[in-house]
Amino acid sequence: MFNLFQKQAKSLKSSNSIIFGDEEPEWSNKDYNTIARESYCKNVVAHRCISMIAKNVASIPIKLFINKGEKKQQVDSHGLLDVIRQPNPFIGGKDFIEEFISYSLISGESYILSIRNAIGQPVELHCIRPDMIKIRYDKSGNKQGYVYIAGENKILYKIDKITGMSDILMLKNFHPLYRDKGVSQVEAALNSIDQHNQASKWNQTLLQNSARPSGALIMSQGNMLTQKQYEQLKEQIQDCFAGVNNNGKPILLEGGLEWKELALTPKDMDFIESKNTAAREIALALGVPPQLLGIPGDNTYSNFQEARLAFWEDTILPLASRAYELLANWFSKMYDEDIELTLDADQVSALSAKREALWTRLEQASFLTIDEKRAMLGFPPMEGKSKT
Repeated sequence: MFNLFQKQAKSLKSSNSIIFGDEEPEWSNKDYNTIARESYCKNVVAHRCISMIAKNVASIPIKLFINKGEKKQQVDSHGLLDVIRQPNPFIGGKDFIEEFISYSLISGESYILSIRNAIGQPVELHCIRPDMIKIRYDKSGNKQGYVYIAGENKILYKIDKITGMSDILMLKNFHPLYRDKGVSQVEAALNSIDQHNQASKWNQTLLQNSARPSGALIMSQGNMLTQKQYEQLKEQIQDCFAGVNNNGKPILLEGGLEWKELALTPKDMDFIESKNTAAREIALALGVPPQLLGIPGDNTYSNFQEARLAFWEDTILPLASRAYELLANWFSKMYDEDIELTLDADQVSALSAKREALWTRLEQASFLTIDEKRAMLGFPPMEGKSKT
């Protein structure tokens, strides 16, 4: 696309000409506000990917286990379960997890603030925007705590030097350059997001200009414009002939000027394919098979069901397991119990086909005992029952 434009521009170089629209590419800044606005708020592909991941993670039921020595006991009634179901008066449990995961995908970091009672157990949980948290270090360079910045107010939540406990929990992705910062999947895809957004803007601008590309003003041999004349002419073109309200107006030229269109059609620019390529790169960075988004040109999986299964096994389950493991370790210190939060994957419909295939194979495995089969499925042994 760019080479084609260069060739047409080069052919005009021998003449004195004014080419409009020849600018260097610009990329979005990588601060939190810009990343959130350009991806989640403006880009349909990034928004859909983030929403799919966060909603699916939040939809997985969890089980609470208390480990006591070598015994692990499932608990159906616990104060922690109540807090997880209703983290605070303003949001439900699923919406809370969705918000927690969405922040992580957008910024690479996600924070939860715990409000605890007199005995140190959580009564409310709140997600905090990542850009409202700053990490404070001591003179030795060790992490001292988290500073919550709300307007002009700053609150320091210290980290206990012995237990490592804090009222703020941080979930972060790996960052190869910074110890306490995370690289978000969206940041890695930001250039592709910019390209996809600009393609949409280009299409809108093209439609507003009667689907006609820009062109060049060519001057006859021997004539040159002064800098002042150049600026005046450029301003006149922008004011009088650009925009939807000026569509169709004829250009009146004098002084040996000639208008020549740069015939860059959508086919020449490979517009549709370049937009689909950017969409595939966005989906790739976020771990969503393009087939699930209806993006053409990607047949990695033979059918929709395979793509959906891969999405759950490669993206949803690892992310959910990591988040709940971190939460369990945090809550264990608050309740002074060895808490384990386990995903109830048997309740996930997307995994039903694989689960049924496993059951069929185990049922036909005559060399395994009943308890061995139950153990492979995650069930306890049949105590006091017939095993034949």
